[in-house]
Amino acid sequence: MKKFICLKIVVLILASVFAMNSFNSNKVYAKSGINSKGIKYEFGVFNSVEEKDVAKLNEYRTIVIDAQGYSAKTIKKLRKTGHTVYSYINLGSVENYRDYYKDYEDVTLDVYENWEDERWVDVSQKKWQDFISGTLAKKLVKKGVDGFFVDNVDVYYMYHNDKIFNGVTTILKNFKALGVDVVVNGGDTYVRQYVKRHGKLEKILNAVAQESVFTTIDWDNNNAFIEQDEGDNKYAKSYINFVSKHGGNVYLIEYSTDKNLINKISKYCKKKRFVYYASNSLDLGANATDEEKELSSQKIVNTKTTVIKSVKKIRNNRKITLKRVKGVKYYEIFSSSNKSFTANVKRYKTKKTRIIIKNINKGFVRVRTIIGKRGKQYFSKWSKAKSL
Repeated sequence: MKKFICLKIVVLILASVFAMNSFNSNKVYAKSGINSKGIKYEFGVFNSVEEKDVAKLNEYRTIVIDAQGYSAKTIKKLRKTGHTVYSYINLGSVENYRDYYKDYEDVTLDVYENWEDERWVDVSQKKWQDFISGTLAKKLVKKGVDGFFVDNVDVYYMYHNDKIFNGVTTILKNFKALGVDVVVNGGDTYVRQYVKRHGKLEKILNAVAQESVFTTIDWDNNNAFIEQDEGDNKYAKSYINFVSKHGGNVYLIEYSTDKNLINKISKYCKKKRFVYYASNSLDLGANATDEEKELSSQKIVNTKTTVIKSVKKIRNNRKITLKRVKGVKYYEIFSSSNKSFTANVKRYKTKKTRIIIKNINKGFVRVRTIIGKRGKQYFSKWSKAKSL
């Protein structure tokens, strides 16, 4: 799930995990006769790990992989050695490198901002519903996966209407009807709306994965791990407790080297019966994409800062006007649904001081400049965030 930027950057390869608390003891790994020797951690997300590198998953009990690139034989072996295997599945968008992209290009919507190889999908279309929750999902279940890690439920956040809501609901119910677990990544806008309309979550999901409840990353201070601010911590806790109250389990994803803070997280999760893991490193190893490496190694030496002069509402869009700064290569804008920029993060690059962000009706936005010297890029500090 690459659109929730922090999770994409950090979760794919975690250098270290401190502690977890399992909520689901009746999983496949608890069955008699299963060898779980060598397993240290309860949960890890490894979308970028290819089948040939499967040994990297050995220490994690519940693993998320892109099972489209794995054989049934390998998945069977993983389960036999004590792993619960969830497959990444993209509910709300489609990547153009998938072999089925051309078949469903006619039901796509806008390009996924900053991910030009991907487009949002009109999930209200039966053609897409039949494929993603029928053909593809059944193929993955046949391979032996225990469940799905469902990405881009936030298509409802982007296209906020009943058709999209009902489409997401239909697909999630179809996943559940296959008899496997369903873990939704984030998705607070949709999940809250579903409960408002239908009550308990048991018909659409088993769990929600939520990052940065207690911790976050300070991108303006050499990517330092810091404690989440009070407001965002309160909002995130309200969401995960909302999920738990309405029948869903919870995974927390945290980033910290602070033992006292990790102990605080551990106690909270033990009390709530949540699963968590905390990374002490942004080291992404060999599986990092070029963009991940760029984001994880940025050093701020550019002093040409700018500000957001205005945010103008135009229907469901926002027109952002920036202060012009001479000598910059381009401006980089981040939008997010929270002020710490850890949820529903989108990135935009522009050489102009005016940009229209489409299909966004709430959240925050901030900007920085990028200059080029001797073939390298240098980033300024972020501007103050403005409300959308």
